[in-house]
Amino acid sequence: MKSTENPWVDRFRAVDDLDVIRQRTRVRVEPLRLLHQDPDLVAAKRVDLALSRIFYPTQRSCKIIQYVVQTALAHAQMYHASSHDHLSRAYLEKLDIDPYVPMLLTGLAGTGKTQIHKALTRLLGDDSTIKPDAGHGQMPLIAMRSITAQGKDQLSTLLLPLANPELANRSGGFRVRDLPEACAHWLYLTGVCLVVVDELQFVTQSPKASTLIARVLLGFTYLRLPILMLGNYSLGHRLEARTYEEKQRLLGRPMVLLPDPPDSADWLAILREYQRTLPEVFNFDLVKRAMELWQFSAGVKRELVKLLTLAYEAARENQHQEVSWSDIETAYKSTQYSSARHDIEALGTHGVRSSALRDDLRCPFTLPTAEATPYTQALSDARRITVAAQCREAAMTQSERDAHSNIQGDLNTGRPTSTRPPDKTSRRRKEERSAEALKEAAAQFRKMRQ
Repeated sequence: MKSTENPWVDRFRAVDDLDVIRQRTRVRVEPLRLLHQDPDLVAAKRVDLALSRIFYPTQRSCKIIQYVVQTALAHAQMYHASSHDHLSRAYLEKLDIDPYVPMLLTGLAGTGKTQIHKALTRLLGDDSTIKPDAGHGQMPLIAMRSITAQGKDQLSTLLLPLANPELANRSGGFRVRDLPEACAHWLYLTGVCLVVVDELQFVTQSPKASTLIARVLLGFTYLRLPILMLGNYSLGHRLEARTYEEKQRLLGRPMVLLPDPPDSADWLAILREYQRTLPEVFNFDLVKRAMELWQFSAGVKRELVKLLTLAYEAARENQHQEVSWSDIETAYKSTQYSSARHDIEALGTHGVRSSALRDDLRCPFTLPTAEATPYTQALSDARRITVAAQCREAAMTQSERDAHSNIQGDLNTGRPTSTRPPDKTSRRRKEERSAEALKEAAAQFRKMRQ
C-alpha cells in the first residue's frame, strides 16, 4: 500500500456523490417483447419479474444511501486511518471502539427498503484483498456485510455468518456470549465498515418478540461498527414499547421511507420506466394515469407491480394482448388485490399516524413536515376523488349508469360498446336528470366532508 493511499477510506469516498449513486445503483431491464407467444401465466410471471427487478434511484432513496455511505466513511476515517492504525487495533484483545447506535430504516411493506439494501450491495459489494505492509500477507478488504433475519430467531444464528469461518467449524464449538466480540474482531480485521440486517420484522412475530428483538439489536451494537437495520413499521412499534434506556440505544437514528407523491418527478419517472420495459403491454400512457395509479397503490411500488401484473392477467384471460384501463380497474377490484385494496383505503381514510390503523400501517415516528405533508396530502386527495366518484355514481339512475358505463368502456378499452344513434328526446331527459343528480351528489359530498 502506498503511503499516499488509504484503501479503507477511498472505497467510500469514491461513491459519496449523489450522481455516482444514481448511476451505479440503477437497474434497468431489457424491454419485454413477443409476450403473446407465451402461455398466459408464463407471460404474466415475466411481467411481474421484470417490473420487480427495476430499481429507479429516487431522490429520497439516494439521500438515504448517501447518508449510510457517509456513516461508513466516517468510521473508516476514524478507525482505519492508516495501515499502522489498522494493524495495531486489529490485534487488541478488546477493540477500543464504542458501540454504535444503529440506523433503522423503516416504512410500509413494499416501499423499497430491501431495494435500498440491494443498491448498497451494488455500490459497495466488490470484495478485494490488501497487503497492508511488507510484513503481512494479503488480507481481505470488505466494505459491507449483509444478513437477513428471516427464519432466524436467536442472536447467535444471526451473528454467526459474520464471524471468522473457522469459528463455526471448531470441534469444541464456541461460547455464545463470546460471539459478538469474536465477530467484531473479524469484521474489523477484514475492513468491514457497514453491516446491513434486513427483514427484522420477522423476528417480531411471537408474543415475546419485544424482548427478543431488543436483545438481538443490542447484541448487534457490540459489533462496534455502523449497523443499518431494515424493518417494517411494526418493528418500530415493538421498540417503542421498550424501556427508555433501550430506546436511547436503539432508536436514536430512525429513517422513514415514504412513497413518492403522485405529482413528483420520481413517481412519473418510475411509470415511464415501467412503460419502457413493457412497450407492447399497455394501450394507454401510464404517466397520463399517474394519479389514478397512485390512488390504486398509495404510491407503494410493490402494490403497483402487483396491480399491473393482475391487470395483464385479466387482459390475457379476456383474449386481449394489451392492457386497457378497464383491466386496471378490474385488477383493483379483484379478490387477489383485496387485501392491498383494504390497506390502501385505510391509509386514505386515516393518514399515516392515526391510532385507527394497524401497527404495520401506522408510522411509529413523528415525521418532518416537509416529508409528511406531500404524502398525507396525496392520500387525502385520493380519498376525496374516490368519495366524489362514489357520490356521483350513487346519485345516478340505472339508465344513467348504463350510459356512463358504455362511455367509460369506450374510453378505457378503445373499443366502442354501442353503435346505436342517440335518441334526442331521451338525451334531453338524461341531461335534465343528470343535472339534478350532480346537485344531489354535491350535497352528499359536502355532508361526508363535515
